[in-house]
Amino acid sequence: IEPIKGEFRQTVGPASCKILALKESADHPQLVGTSRHITQGLIDVKAEQWGAADKTLSGKSEVVGDDPYELRIALPVGEWKIAEVKTDCSDCEIRVVSEEPGTARVVIESPTNREIEWAVSFQ
Repeated sequence: IEPIKGEFRQTVGPASCKILALKESADHPQLVGTSRHITQGLIDVKAEQWGAADKTLSGKSEVVGDDPYELRIALPVGEWKIAEVKTDCSDCEIRVVSEEPGTARVVIESPTNREIEWAVSFQ
């Protein structure tokens, strides 16, 4: 959704639901949620930090084996492009699945349950 200022209203139809993960806007990319749980990272993201010097968003997450784990990243207005994605997991697959103005999604696939360190660098 677009940035919210003031009041926010949304209609939800019968027998349906919507999940919103809200964070205060920042001048750098930030993690707004994950695909692991309805809590959008509360139980699985163990650390997250922005490195302004190297323009890298990094963190630690608990992932479930054979369950694609998606990082959902908000991009501020401007020309933010992913330069590199990496993890400390040698047998994991990591890839960018979406990169559009305002948002990016990165998927990590691990063959086993584990805690991993990940990093998404921007240019």
